[in-house]
Amino acid sequence: MDDSGRTDRTVRRRDLLGSVGVAAVATTAGCLASGDGTETKSGENAVVVGPGGSYVFEPSSLSVSVGDTVTWTWESANHNIVVDSQPEGAEWQGTDGDGSKTYDSEHTYEYTFETAGTYEYYCQPHEGLGMTGEVVVEE
Repeated sequence: MDDSGRTDRTVRRRDLLGSVGVAAVATTAGCLASGDGTETKSGENAVVVGPGGSYVFEPSSLSVSVGDTVTWTWESANHNIVVDSQPEGAEWQGTDGDGSKTYDSEHTYEYTFETAGTYEYYCQPHEGLGMTGEVVVEE
C-alpha cells in the first residue's frame, strides 16, 4: 500500500467524521431552538445572560407555558433584568434593585410565570446595545 491509498482513506474517514459531527450538531440545535432565537424545547427553560461576554440574552425570545419557571444564568458580569412590559395583572419585577444593580458571572435568577402574555425585558446598562429579551407565556 502506498501513501496515496492511506491519504484517500484518511480523507474519507475525516469526511465521515465531519459529516457525523455536523449531523449531531444540527440534530441538537433542532431540539434547542427554532432557528429564529426562540426556544422551543419543552422541559427546562433557560436563558444565558451575556454568553461569551456578549451583550445578549440567549435565546432572545423564549416560549413557555403558564406555570413554567425560567432560569437566567449569567456568563458575564454587569448585567441585570429590568421588566419593560408585561400582561395586565402580572407582577414580574425582574432582578432585585432599581435597575442600576447588576450581577456577576455565575449568578442565577428564576421566575415562575403565572399570567399568559408577552413579557419584554432588557439589561439596564446594555439596553442601548440591543440587550433585550422576551418571554411569551402561553396557556
